[in-house]
Amino acid sequence: MTMSNLTIVKNKLIVNGEVIAVVKNLAVLRQVLLDNFTRTEAVYFALSLLGKAKTSDIANAVGMDRANTTKQLDLLVIRGRVRIVEVVQSGKRGRPTRLWEVIP
Repeated sequence: MTMSNLTIVKNKLIVNGEVIAVVKNLAVLRQVLLDNFTRTEAVYFALSLLGKAKTSDIANAVGMDRANTTKQLDLLVIRGRVRIVEVVQSGKRGRPTRLWEVIP
């Protein structure tokens, strides 16, 4: 199964545009999936659930540090699966905050 064909909307699990399950406990489903994905798949999945999200939010969702999360997001950009939709300079030292989204 290709991850781009898996979607969760409200409590419905949708694969290839077809509702295959109504999920009673999304937190449990999320954790089971994350435990079985590669890092890149986990980052993609988390972003698909979050919608538009900052790197730090994605990192928190998958339990990785920001540096490794950024590496996975950069791989997904190269593969044409995600994009940066906004870059915000906080006025502090360091890298600006990037807002990411899955490419439909």
